[in-house]
Amino acid sequence: MPTVQADSHRGRVCQALSTRDWMDCHDVANEIGYSTGGASSVLSDLARADYVERKTVEGRGSVQYEYRLKSNVSVQ
Repeated sequence: MPTVQADSHRGRVCQALSTRDWMDCHDVANEIGYSTGGASSVLSDLARADYVERKTVEGRGSVQYEYRLKSNVSVQ
C-alpha cells in the first residue's frame, strides 16, 4: 500500500481528493488554497506515481483531466 506524508504537497492534494468523486485541478486548488497551476502540477506527479486515477475530460475549457485517489493509497 503506497503511503504519502500528510505534511507534503502530495499529501495535501491526496487529502483533498475523493476516492469516489472525480475532481479537477480547480476543485483541488480551491479545497487546499493552492494555485490552479500548483494543484495541476502535483496532480500530474501523483498520476505518474500511480496514486490517482485520471480520466480525460472534453469540452470543459482549460480542464483536460479529472482525478480521484486510488483506494489503496494512505495518507499519514
